[in-house]
Amino acid sequence: MLNIKQNDEQIILKGNKFRNILCIIMASCMSIAGIFVIAGLLPLKNDHTAEDIFVLVFVTIWEVLSIFAVFKWINEYSKYITITDKTISCFSLFKKEAVQWCDVKDWGLSYYSNGTPGSNIYHLYFSKSVFEEKNECKKKLKGKHLKFDVYETDYEKVVNEIIAFCEKQTSVTPFIGKNKFHII
Repeated sequence: MLNIKQNDEQIILKGNKFRNILCIIMASCMSIAGIFVIAGLLPLKNDHTAEDIFVLVFVTIWEVLSIFAVFKWINEYSKYITITDKTISCFSLFKKEAVQWCDVKDWGLSYYSNGTPGSNIYHLYFSKSVFEEKNECKKKLKGKHLKFDVYETDYEKVVNEIIAFCEKQTSVTPFIGKNKFHII
């Protein structure tokens, strides 16, 4: 569930902490398991086979990806966005970005992907350049822009509260992707 703190001057959005913690725990477990598997495979015996090397390479790639996932989800856990009458700022553990409202050329809510079965994920985005519209639900969000994940359960809340607040800050019309079922 999206956490929204709002007053007349600003909105602060924080993501679903529970979902991010679950992803951190799962990625950490996979990473720890990978360390134990690699430790069990090393050192390779003198009579090692091609299968032994394949398994070692596979588990090493698995380990690198799972460590990357741990850092990605820690970054998502720490991420929040602040919207004021002058700027949109996105903060996370590893990155801080801001865009002035006067520089925003395109913004809105664009379909991103399917989440859990039967639910959609959208990006609340703010950009200094205009993106091409792919269909009534989605824009092709390529290049540099601020974005924040919005799950379908929070779609109406974002449209009614966040979009309404942001419309007061700029004359640029928002793109609001249609909320409908998407086939995977």
